[in-house]
Amino acid sequence: MGMMYLIQYDIESKKSQKVTNYQGYEGLVSRFPNSNDILISRKKDRKTIANLYRLNTQTQSVTPFIKLKDSVVHQIFWAESLMLAIYKDDVVLIDFDGQVVEYLVKSEHNESYPAMTKDMNKLVYVSDELSKSDLYLKDIASGKVVRLTEDDYPEFAPVITHYNHVIYSGVETNTLDILERDFSGKLIKNYTTK
Repeated sequence: MGMMYLIQYDIESKKSQKVTNYQGYEGLVSRFPNSNDILISRKKDRKTIANLYRLNTQTQSVTPFIKLKDSVVHQIFWAESLMLAIYKDDVVLIDFDGQVVEYLVKSEHNESYPAMTKDMNKLVYVSDELSKSDLYLKDIASGKVVRLTEDDYPEFAPVITHYNHVIYSGVETNTLDILERDFSGKLIKNYTTK
């Protein structure tokens, strides 16, 4: 079985410290508001759904936060007590009890890697709607969807910047690239090439 640990790195001292010692896979999801505690995901193996836990960074104690059923959390909206997630290949908002509150994208296709603007008005996600994985942008209020990429290569792991561009991993030059597009789909920059 593989293992992934959480490591805390102090920028000032330039020292790192292993925070957890879990026999499985862990990931950092988010920092709790007004606290040094962090929300982590844990799962026993690559096939199981990760559950969420609260890690106290002072004592290194871990307590259950949410037990998820068929969901993978991608983003937390603390003020609204909601999480952006993939649930059975659809993009959803779930509450802190792990229940689906709203389907943002529900289709017979496979959706993945959702990201939302902080105001929750725009959603970017990957879908195989046209039999290959491309990036899509959805305006939540109007429901309008714009296809941001059209190529033969998969895109994944999009992040929305504070200036409303999308940075993601994809292939532009026959290698894995880090790319930036605006909300119309125009390629702004390839960070991998010089």
